[in-house]
Amino acid sequence: MSQRKIPYMILNNYKYVKHRSSQRSTYWKCQRYDGDFRVSVLSSLNGLQYTTYQILNIVKEILKSSSDISFEMLTVPENLPNFPLNSYEEYLRFNDLIKEDTHISQYMVRRLAALGGSGIDSITRRIMRFLFDNELATQFNWKGRHNKTGFEGTAIMGLVYEAAKLNCPSNEKSDSKIADIVKIWLKHASSRVKQSKSKVPG
Repeated sequence: MSQRKIPYMILNNYKYVKHRSSQRSTYWKCQRYDGDFRVSVLSSLNGLQYTTYQILNIVKEILKSSSDISFEMLTVPENLPNFPLNSYEEYLRFNDLIKEDTHISQYMVRRLAALGGSGIDSITRRIMRFLFDNELATQFNWKGRHNKTGFEGTAIMGLVYEAAKLNCPSNEKSDSKIADIVKIWLKHASSRVKQSKSKVPG
C-alpha cells in the first residue's frame, strides 16, 4: 500500500510541513531545512555527470579508432607467415622480415591494431595471442635470462608498442604499461601450456 505524500514547502531555509489535526483542521509545522545537504546532493550529481561525460568520451575515442582501423583497406603482403607463430625459426624469420621491409612493418601495425580490445591490457594481450602460440612464448622472457630469448628489444615488440597505442584511449598510451602487460603474458606462458594440456583427453 503506497504512503500518502505529505505536502511541504521551503521558505528562507525553513521547511514547512502540512499536518492535519484531530479536529480535521490543517496547520503548517516549521522545521529547519538543511541547505548544506541540498548543496551536497547537487555537488554529487554534478560530479557524477562529469564522470559519465569522461567515460563517454573515452568510449567514443575507442569506437572511432577501431572503426578507422577495421574498415581500412589493407593490402596483405604475400610473404607473411601464418599466425600465431609456433616455432623459433618462424620467429627469427618474421623478426628479420619486419626489420627489412617497411611495408610489412606498417601493415602489421594496422593489422594488429584492428584486433581491438576494451583497454590497453585487453588490446596488448590480444596482440600477443595473435602473434605467438603458448609453446613458442615459453622460450621468451623480457630480459633474456635463464637461457631464454629476451623480448624487450625485438622488432616484434616494436610492433606491439605501435599497434597497442594506435587502438587505445590517449590516457593509456604508455610504453611502460604495454611492457608490463607483455612481461606478465610471457611469464605465464608455461602455465597456459600446462592448462591446455590438462584439458586434452588422454
